[in-house]
Amino acid sequence: MYCRDINILTKEVIVISSVCNQVNPELCAGCGACMNICPNDALEMTCDQAGFLIPQEVAGRCIQCNLCVEICPAINRGLREVNQYAEAYGCFISDQAERQRSASGGAFVALAKAVINLGGIVYGASFDEDYHVKHIGVDKIDDLQLLQGSKYLQSEIGYSFRSVEKHLGNNRLVLFSGTPCQIAGLYGYLQDRSLLKNLITVDLICHGVPSERVFQDYLAWLQRKKHSRIKAFTFRSKKAGWNNFGCEAHFENEKRYFRMWWTDPFMIGFINNFYLRSSCYHCPYVGLPRWGDLTIGDFWGVDNEHFDRKGVSVILINSKQGRWLFENLTGVDLFKADLRQVVKHNFPLRQPAEINPKAAAFFELYRSKGFAAAQQKYLKFPALKFILFKIYWYSQFIFGERWYRRLKAKF
Repeated sequence: MYCRDINILTKEVIVISSVCNQVNPELCAGCGACMNICPNDALEMTCDQAGFLIPQEVAGRCIQCNLCVEICPAINRGLREVNQYAEAYGCFISDQAERQRSASGGAFVALAKAVINLGGIVYGASFDEDYHVKHIGVDKIDDLQLLQGSKYLQSEIGYSFRSVEKHLGNNRLVLFSGTPCQIAGLYGYLQDRSLLKNLITVDLICHGVPSERVFQDYLAWLQRKKHSRIKAFTFRSKKAGWNNFGCEAHFENEKRYFRMWWTDPFMIGFINNFYLRSSCYHCPYVGLPRWGDLTIGDFWGVDNEHFDRKGVSVILINSKQGRWLFENLTGVDLFKADLRQVVKHNFPLRQPAEINPKAAAFFELYRSKGFAAAQQKYLKFPALKFILFKIYWYSQFIFGERWYRRLKAKF
């Protein structure tokens, strides 16, 4: 159920189900494990005032079994022994078209292809026709493009945990990718530990998940500006290079929109922590060790020898199952990386995001006057910085990519 389809709920209204009575609303990650585990379908995920999915009780259906509380990762952290080590590798897929469709170097599609070629099924986040993000499973190589590319939103898990359990019970290999809190939710849900032998999890290096409601209003704002409906959208267009990615939209009237991440209003709000989920500011899944068998993300800070404007991924191997899949990869270039450098250049591997001190003021203006007014005041890139960034960006074409990276690092 999407945000646009339900009434806006306040936190006072939310806390009515068994799990919500015992979990701090600020710590609920919206993983959906409670809804999936409920034997009487007494919980559904609905949208709160800020635009985030939270569990709500279906009146009259709760049988007080307490399963939702027992498996909630926000209440019970010890639902799985987390992995105690990590090895880091750089990665980029050899297929140039696949790498272009990927957010960075194509690590995810390489892992997914390996699983499908072994007869397995892959779960990940996909846009639907209205640019809501949902978790789906695919078992055909041609369908992997539905899962490629970053979606800077929290996906709706739906009942995908139940589907995963069914496939595992049928002795089928499953690759499940998602945010670390979604991985924790899946492990909490899977009470039969014998099923884990066929499960491989991939957690993402996650900055946090921004508001679905703000994103939908951002898309509506773009459509008003271009006087047309969006027919294609990506958060990670590489038309200016992987390290200068931007949001790109194509419209039905053939107009286009492209802004680099540091000038697009939605990305400015996302990167500057104006509207992340409350639990993201207290995220217990940052740092090492990781919850997934593998961790993937952008290889920010990659050395000059391996830097490539088409994109480079980092893969952390966190378990024996992760290493087994890693060793089955084909069609990729791999190189050993320094884990300390990876951690240094990816703050979600060190600490949670910090809420922007102006976030409350942003939401107050956003709720009263809408996205256009809020972005005009809070999500505009300063003119002087814009000029400096333009100078830095064009310098790569004049003086070369490596000179540009050295110059940018000094500022």
